[in-house]
Amino acid sequence: MRKVVKLALVFAVVVLPAVGVAGASAQDGAALEAEVADAVAQLTATYGANDIEGYFALYAPELTWWGPSGRWDKAKYLAYWTEYIESTGGLASAENSDMQIAVAPGGDLAVASYILSVSRANPGDAAPTVTYQMSPTLMKRNGSWTIVHLHFQIVPEPE
Repeated sequence: MRKVVKLALVFAVVVLPAVGVAGASAQDGAALEAEVADAVAQLTATYGANDIEGYFALYAPELTWWGPSGRWDKAKYLAYWTEYIESTGGLASAENSDMQIAVAPGGDLAVASYILSVSRANPGDAAPTVTYQMSPTLMKRNGSWTIVHLHFQIVPEPE
């Protein structure tokens, strides 16, 4: 009986994942990368349009957000971003470029990295434009990509 259990465990842990990975084609990988690129494009569009509801709908409830102010959860980021838009008018535009995407073999986890260029609507004392290096981690849940972690940093101005 123990031998049967051991064989079943080996099959479940070694064979099934290998079949799943080997079964994924390059076409499947390209389709998954396109889905992730679309999710990031939607994130950028809602961000640049100051669409708080649409923007935060793309984030998982357990979001971790890591930026210059440290690590925040979704509620803290939502409060900050809502206040920012209300007090400054938000953004005039946002555009991403230099996208690179890596999708895990199981097809339900991905990391994107890209450059995000932002123009502020009413910059006040801040720079009118800012460029970020972005790196969201996405999970596919119920057929949709959702962002579970976002790390970013500001690209320093050239000296």
